[in-house]
Amino acid sequence: MANLSNDDFKKIGTNKDVSNCGLEIFAQIRENLEILKKILGPDSPYTIFNGVNRATAMLTGFHRSTVARHVSGTIRRPNDDKLLVKLNKTEKARHITSKLSIPQRALLMKRIHEIWREKKYVQVESLWEWAKSSISFQHGKTYFLLTLKGLGFVFGKLNSMTVVEERPDIAKLRVEYLNKKKELDDENAFFAAFDETWVHDGMAPTSGWQHQNTTMYKKARMVDVESAQSGPDKGKERGKRGIVLAVLTEDGVLKGSEKILVDGDDEKNQKADYHGVMNSAQFKEHMLKCIPLFAHLAASKGRKGPPTQSNSKQEIRDWLQKNGVPFSMTEKKKDLWTIAQEFVRRNGGRKAFTVYELDAWADEVEGVTILRLPPYHCFWNPIEFLWARMKKEIRGMGTITDSLPTVRDRALSILREFTSTDAAALFRHTRQSEGDVRNMLEEREMVEEVDDNESEMNEDVVATRIHFSDSDDISTSDDDNHEDYWDSDNDDGAGTSNT
Repeated sequence: MANLSNDDFKKIGTNKDVSNCGLEIFAQIRENLEILKKILGPDSPYTIFNGVNRATAMLTGFHRSTVARHVSGTIRRPNDDKLLVKLNKTEKARHITSKLSIPQRALLMKRIHEIWREKKYVQVESLWEWAKSSISFQHGKTYFLLTLKGLGFVFGKLNSMTVVEERPDIAKLRVEYLNKKKELDDENAFFAAFDETWVHDGMAPTSGWQHQNTTMYKKARMVDVESAQSGPDKGKERGKRGIVLAVLTEDGVLKGSEKILVDGDDEKNQKADYHGVMNSAQFKEHMLKCIPLFAHLAASKGRKGPPTQSNSKQEIRDWLQKNGVPFSMTEKKKDLWTIAQEFVRRNGGRKAFTVYELDAWADEVEGVTILRLPPYHCFWNPIEFLWARMKKEIRGMGTITDSLPTVRDRALSILREFTSTDAAALFRHTRQSEGDVRNMLEEREMVEEVDDNESEMNEDVVATRIHFSDSDDISTSDDDNHEDYWDSDNDDGAGTSNT
């Protein structure tokens, strides 16, 4: 070291102003550290200069990963891997949460649920302190906020649905529905959803471009009707009503299922509940027409379930043979069908405490299983999203002078032109929502098991395929505003299936 001179080190060859040559200075420091390492020779391992990148980071104040990114020849991570600083908020939160063991995550979730059961609200500061003392959480509050995000918690407007969450009868029906729906999904059942909604005359936009100070123009027109208008006329909220019926399948709206019933009551005498028009007799008539159409469509998709009375003798034989059910070739069709029904019943059958006349007919004659949504769970019915889209499109093209026949024609046109791609997307959306609730039920079971036997829990964590160095980290400063790390997703649901 004593023999080093100024001539041993390189000089910057550019004439830039010092304030504009940061990269050159950065590179110069590293190159000179390389020279210093070579001069030290076998003694370099005993100094801080043996690790050139580390020494460059020390002298420049940059992070070591920053130095590595700006050095040519450095071994790079694969293209599909990301640095923590380049992850989006969701990816970062999931990665951070994956560092907790399953028991740690379960205990944290359990603690949050306990706070809610005590009719209290989660306070991040106190929950963070609890996590540090109870589950050995070793990071700062910002890290903790991202952990909560990774566990699926968000900070937003409270939207608890008390009737759906707290009534035990509805909770039981929800679990039964999810289990049956999962069975049908696993069998690759072909699904259809039915519901009804309404349209009326004068459906037009209820919002649009207008003067900022609309009140001034409204007052002016009270004095002089020739004054400038404050904006376009607002669409009607109610009018002469039509009840829209349709069956939505994964291929689109079932052809022949579109129907609009005109409410005979004057709009002044209309009730909010339109079931005086769409009553049980109308429902049965419509289903007797649509279920055979749906069964035929499902059969054309190759998704056939147990035989029904409408199957031929040979079709029942083929099904029995396929399922390994013994029978005599001399059996009559009626006897073969009885054998098939007994086999179905022995292997789970069709469970129901209440048997509806229509359900039994659909099952036995057409092979269609009626799956009824629990009360207050319309968000799991794909056709509800079709209704919202249909009404939006009708209002978008309408005026307040449109008659009910005009609105009716538009509604039918929208239903008939609804594509299979869009229909499949709606079914995927509701399946995802159902899956989310199933996962929560599993998490609840996991939380309940933690206290019983934590040692038996699997602590392996399945993370996304992302590599990180131990030095990659994020700020754990308590000064960060936690609201920056919370997102709120707002999603604007009786179904049938053929097995």
